[in-house]
Order: sequence, then C-alpha cells, then structure tokens
Amino acid sequence: KKYKSHHITTTMSLKLYWISGSPYAYTCLISLKEKGLDFEDELLSASEGNLKTPEYLQKNFRGKVPVLSHTLDNGETIHLYESQAILSYLELTFKENPLIPDNNVQRAQALVTANETSYLSAISDVIKRTIFKGKELTDEDKAEVTNIVDKEFDHYENLLNANVSDNFLVSDSLTIADASLFPWLALLVRFGLSISGDKHPKLLNYYNNLNERESIQAYYPPHWKANPGNKDWLAFY
Repeated sequence: KKYKSHHITTTMSLKLYWISGSPYAYTCLISLKEKGLDFEDELLSASEGNLKTPEYLQKNFRGKVPVLSHTLDNGETIHLYESQAILSYLELTFKENPLIPDNNVQRAQALVTANETSYLSAISDVIKRTIFKGKELTDEDKAEVTNIVDKEFDHYENLLNANVSDNFLVSDSLTIADASLFPWLALLVRFGLSISGDKHPKLLNYYNNLNERESIQAYYPPHWKANPGNKDWLAFY
C-alpha cells in the first residue's frame, strides 16, 4: 500500500517493514499515516522466516520489526530500527503535521509518555512465557499482571484527567504519546483484558474514540481482522 500526501513534496522514499500485531510497528504506521507522508509498507511473516533472511538482517541485525528504510535523493538508503528512534527521525526530518507539541511542557510529557508505554510489554512477556508455551497463568502471574495494569492504567487515567482534551494524552491533538500507547492497549484488549469503566473511565473513552480513527483502522492488525474475537487470557482482570 502507498499513501499519497497533498502536503509534502519530496522525491525521497520511505518504506516500513512490519508484522501484524507488533505494537512497535503499529506505532510507526499510525505516525506515518498521521503525518501524511508518502510511504510504502511491507507486511512480513515471522513464522515464515521473513525476519531472519540475510537481506532483512542487513537492515536490522536483531531480526525484529519495525524497520524504516529511507532512500535519499542521492540514492543512498538508510535503515532505522527501534520504534521510538523512528518516530524521532520522522519528526526531525519531516516538519509537516508534527506529532510532538511546540509547548515545552507538553513536548516533555509527549516524549516521556511515548517511551514509557513500553512498560506494558511486561504483560506481553508474561503471556509469552506461559500461554504461548502451553502453560496456564498461575496466581502469581495474575498478581503480576494486575499490579502492572493498575499502576500503568492509573497513570494514564491521571494524564487524561489533567489534559485539556479527553481524546488525547498530552495536548488537544494526537501526538507520539497516543501513537505509542494505543497499540499496547489494543494488544491487551486482544488478550482479553477489559478496560474498566469504573476504575478507568477516561482511559476507556480514550481507547474507544481512538479506535475509530482512520490511522488506527488503516493498520489494525490483519490477522485480528481475519480472526475476530478476543482471547480470554487476561479476562481475570
């Protein structure tokens, strides 16, 4: 797929490599779409070994997604990996439709929040070491997940309470903080977690509103669409 921008004139080429369901790749796709940039994307398959080919490992020796390839006017192609590095590069390189606020307070909060969303990956780690290996979640696992969710969701609820808009985390428009958080929320919901309207009403409203956004739906994980219905792994919460 290739999206054309009516705002940016450039002969430089951008291409993002991703896999379905990766929060890190999803974050970059949302950001590219929100910035209105010309870009191509290539959907890879980890199970088919796409991330371990010599060609791909030349782009990212770790064999992970996302990777952003940027071909410059002189024909040189650079490859970036690590989602937050990609977001920063896009903001520094392409000034149109900024996703980092001009206001220093909001800018600081957006940068911090975008980075700290990865603390939610600890929940995914629990699922990987148990469910993905055919094991059941123990009471200790459930307690660990509950503690993480309570702590992180309370934090985001507080940010929404303090912000001028209920629809975004740190300003009155979408920033890299929102692009970074939504994919993790979507993954946890896919795993069976319910965002409580009693405990975290603003976060629930925030999630539901963003879920309808064009940039969110454009790259909603294809295998989730093909197999609708959430798991019940985190239904205990």
